[in-house]
Amino acid sequence: MKIKIPNTSKIIIDQLLYHGYEAGLVGGCLRNLILGIEVKDYDIATSATTSQMKEIFNHFTIITLGEKYGTLIIVVDGENIEVTTFRKESDYSDNRHPDKVEFISSLEEDLKRRDFTINALYYNDKIGLIDLFNSVNDLNKKIVKAIGDPIERFREDSLRILRGIRFAVKLKFKIETETKLAIKKYYLSLSNIPAERIAIELIEILKCSNIERTLNEYLPIFQHIVPSLGLVDGKKLDSMPTLKLKLAVFFSALNNPNEAYDKMMELKLTVSSRIRKSGLRDIAIIINYLHKDTSNIFDVYKDIKWNRSLLEDIYLFTNKIELLNKLPSISYKQMEIKGKDILDLGYRDEIIQQILDECFYSLLTEKVSNIKSAYCDLITEIYPK
Repeated sequence: MKIKIPNTSKIIIDQLLYHGYEAGLVGGCLRNLILGIEVKDYDIATSATTSQMKEIFNHFTIITLGEKYGTLIIVVDGENIEVTTFRKESDYSDNRHPDKVEFISSLEEDLKRRDFTINALYYNDKIGLIDLFNSVNDLNKKIVKAIGDPIERFREDSLRILRGIRFAVKLKFKIETETKLAIKKYYLSLSNIPAERIAIELIEILKCSNIERTLNEYLPIFQHIVPSLGLVDGKKLDSMPTLKLKLAVFFSALNNPNEAYDKMMELKLTVSSRIRKSGLRDIAIIINYLHKDTSNIFDVYKDIKWNRSLLEDIYLFTNKIELLNKLPSISYKQMEIKGKDILDLGYRDEIIQQILDECFYSLLTEKVSNIKSAYCDLITEIYPK
């Protein structure tokens, strides 16, 4: 099988081979290349140590943050390429990180330590494709299968449980029977994994399409991650166009939706999803409106302090998007009256915001024109001195 290696990765591989080391593409990038889907990052595995790599690539920019794990990032034409020394890992006392990492020259031992067969391929133009675990066959059969004993793989790193589910739903593969049984048997060990790492995998799962079956089949796992979670509406989650709304659907399945914000914070979603705390509060507000009367869009708009984006999310979430057609396109800032104008009319500071809100509400409901004098007449009528 001939695989086209991108030029930036080929430069690194060819240099390592020229200096007498083994080197080739490895893992998920090969999986995606064979499947014909987008590759976001290219990873290279090599028999060279980090010190040997630094000598060979001394004229390149090198990022050494992962050096103690045998990984360097070599920058080629502005692209970051991750290059890792072949390694063997042993003893995972925290169900996530190896207690011992041994740098080795054996490609076979390096591939054995990986999670699933579909991620254990290796390739360079010199020796072709190395497939020790029938990985290509599993790709063709659309199967996610652990390498060796699945229980052992999940004991080593419990996060692989969620990774396996993610690969299956994202690639539209099935999880092989023994691997699935091990997932369902060993998922309680996810308690040992930091919340932000779990949240990253959860988010990637929720971003996938056709997720309903996965949410149902692995509901006990999602309930372990988010206690008191009920049955999630997978069809509705699929229909939501943004991550924020997908999270709203997921956390609306809590037995007490008022807990949504706290649960999201416990999972450290601000770290893993890049959604700010204010965004998580918006999600909690969206969920709240599932059980509120939203028939008067002007009241809802006022209640959420004229946040147009949030308003649109609420009506998408509650399947009442057509009500947005009632709303004029004008924004709060476009009103022809400002706080200073109201102060000039002799009103106190503390009621300025209340008066401005009343003016905007009246504009939206066509009770006043967007003319300063009309607002002044309205204000003196509603708020006589």
